[in-house]
Amino acid sequence: ANKRLVYEEVKKSIERDRSLVRISELSRNGLMEITRKRVRPSVTFMITEPCPCCHATGRVEALETSFSKIEQQICRILATMDRNGEPQNPKSWPKFILRVDHDMCEYLTSGKKTKLGILSSSLKVWILLKVARGFTRGSFEIKPYTDDKVDKNQQQQGAISKASTKRIASIYTLLSEKIKG
Repeated sequence: ANKRLVYEEVKKSIERDRSLVRISELSRNGLMEITRKRVRPSVTFMITEPCPCCHATGRVEALETSFSKIEQQICRILATMDRNGEPQNPKSWPKFILRVDHDMCEYLTSGKKTKLGILSSSLKVWILLKVARGFTRGSFEIKPYTDDKVDKNQQQQGAISKASTKRIASIYTLLSEKIKG
């Protein structure tokens, strides 16, 4: 009898609530289950905004995935280009400027056999790597490089660390020697 009274009192007090509320009767152990549908967003949701890097998924693209996309993009550009010269002659290979975020630059240039060197030799292209400030992880830009002077705005936007420049120069030297000999 008391269980029924408790249930009725809780039910009366919930009638004033605007949101959907479900109540179960008291169990043998004296427990009552009450569920309430949330009417408005959580405080955390109201005071935060989506992450610009992961687009609010909580995950970012793996570097390997970004690397594959870079390779595919270069292949697409190569397919549209008129390739003059001999593939055996590295001096005739097409040149590209690749702008990436700092993490991707580290990924491409780390280790003895760098991913950049392997990509360059397998596709028979030269790739000038630039770290682009403000690029989020997974963002990149590939442009064919022309021997004309590069636009001053592009030079200001992208910056290559001195260590990366030396590393890239040594990679190009090694690749040239490997191909010749």
